Amino acid sequence: LDFYSSADMMKIIAAIYKLAKVLKNRVAAYGILAALLCGGRARSEVFNLTWDQIIWDRKVIHYTKTKTGGGDRPITDSMLALLAKIKKERIEKGSASPFYYPPSDPRSAYIFPNYMYGENKMTLRGVRKCKLKHIYEIKLMWKKIKIEAGVKNRDLKSLRHTFATYCVTIGVPLRMIQKYLMHRSIKTTEIYAAASEELIVEENKRVSAGFSKLM
Repeated sequence: LDFYSSADMMKIIAAIYKLAKVLKNRVAAYGILAALLCGGRARSEVFNLTWDQIIWDRKVIHYTKTKTGGGDRPITDSMLALLAKIKKERIEKGSASPFYYPPSDPRSAYIFPNYMYGENKMTLRGVRKCKLKHIYEIKLMWKKIKIEAGVKNRDLKSLRHTFATYCVTIGVPLRMIQKYLMHRSIKTTEIYAAASEELIVEENKRVSAGFSKLM
């Protein structure tokens, strides 16, 4: 599995917040952070999120369809805090916020709107108007984040794996991680239990500490 260590994950989060201080970076940067904080597949499960999918009181994201089918994804308070931060910015800053579009604009329903929507862009078929209402192509921003954080060059999907291995490392039960990642089978989730060297070190410390009390 391709993932970042806990230390590198913290560097990535710090880099995201630093780069997000520039308005033109903010939507893409926060979209990438959201993918990390909820363990979702960035392009198919996070970037296209709409506000009506967030069930605040239950702390879940509701999906009608994903790669593994529909259902609810439990989300942490950290993810909810990021969403609340974005929502507050939309209300307080209005048109000055890169997250804000008026109700008449179809992008207003999306948490991570695409500023390129309706604009001409070069495609493999020539110049076409962009039809995506949400962000999608964020390679440049992801590259900037990795450079700023000083971490290895990994694909964006590594954030999902990073979330999962971090959960394993801090002792989150596999059944809960299965719900976070929306895996159909627990066997898929079990892969992450074997991936984390940090977990092996920490568990070894616990076992050693336990035996020391008996000696």
